[in-house]
Amino acid sequence: MHHRCLLGPFGITDLYVHVAVGNEPAKNLYMKSGFIHENNEPAWQARFLDRPRRILLWIGLPCTNEL
Repeated sequence: MHHRCLLGPFGITDLYVHVAVGNEPAKNLYMKSGFIHENNEPAWQARFLDRPRRILLWIGLPCTNEL
């Protein structure tokens, strides 16, 4: 059983992660794992929150487990 299948019994169907825009190794790791680029954080929001800009990555969790 793949680790993502463990989330199915809890009703979780989507998984999102934030990655700093300049963190290419993390972005590449998630993309190789099947995550899809969903959104870019606006520069004004990152400045307002005093943090580096982030991108949002998404993956669907299609697994279902019969109990």
